[in-house]
Amino acid sequence: RRWRRPSERPKLISISGRAPGRNNLMCERCGVGQYAPAQSFCQECPEGSTPSADRTTCEDCLMMHYSVNGVDECLPCNLPLAVVDNRCVWWHLPLLALGLGALGVCGGLVLSWKRSRKAKKIERILEEVYMELWDEQPNTLDAYSKKLYGLGLRKVNFDQHISGMRALQSQRAGVSIGYLLSADFAQLAIQRTGKDDPTFTDMKTCFWLSEDPIGEDIICPRDGRPGCALVDWIPRRERREQTHFMSWTWKYSLQQVRSALGTFQENLVGPCYFFMCFFANNQYRILIEESNSGTDNLEEVFE
Repeated sequence: RRWRRPSERPKLISISGRAPGRNNLMCERCGVGQYAPAQSFCQECPEGSTPSADRTTCEDCLMMHYSVNGVDECLPCNLPLAVVDNRCVWWHLPLLALGLGALGVCGGLVLSWKRSRKAKKIERILEEVYMELWDEQPNTLDAYSKKLYGLGLRKVNFDQHISGMRALQSQRAGVSIGYLLSADFAQLAIQRTGKDDPTFTDMKTCFWLSEDPIGEDIICPRDGRPGCALVDWIPRRERREQTHFMSWTWKYSLQQVRSALGTFQENLVGPCYFFMCFFANNQYRILIEESNSGTDNLEEVFE
């Protein structure tokens, strides 16, 4: 009798609902909760389903029913319970979770809206403060600080904003044409130099290189150090954001400049505040300390 080698053993082909047995000599019916397509092996039905009667496929559970491993029939889930993700739970739990989630989303949206509204309000008030600082009065900051503190702006942030605004205004400030033509400026120049028609070079020596320099004890808003630009020393009403650039030389005399400005003013429409290096630059940093901290961003100023 001739025996076949193991590799020559006929392959057992299983039918639907059954799978090869352990000895691979016969087919066995799939176990509880299992199914087997034709020519396959037994496997568990996915959640929410149970084996069909012939175990060839899986059938979904009916509404309000669920399945568990190791059973052939779906189990009922009666009120007040409900099926959620193939689990029978109290019906109010998913609604409660959904409600809490919706409440959290709504709360987040409301909080975001309030923060955005508050931020816009703070920004609008800070813009008002910037304009008011040009003509700052003793109670200007007190009035606005109370409003901003009420909106949640901290004092340290308020102080930082004010310092930044003052520095920016100092850099952007120009001298009014009215001040340049005024008797006050002419008298200042004549008294300081002792000349009837001094040049601005004469004024330079008497304004900043004398024993009593102008603005020596005033803190410069730009760097927080003593010694300010002339534009920060003149009356506040005579300084605003620069509107015109003056091309000139310090060798011009007071009367030459006043005469030219008088002619220019005849056809002038609207306010006029000059960038005039004599006034706009901090001469303490340039003349005395010999640093190059003048206004070197004219492209930005007159953009």
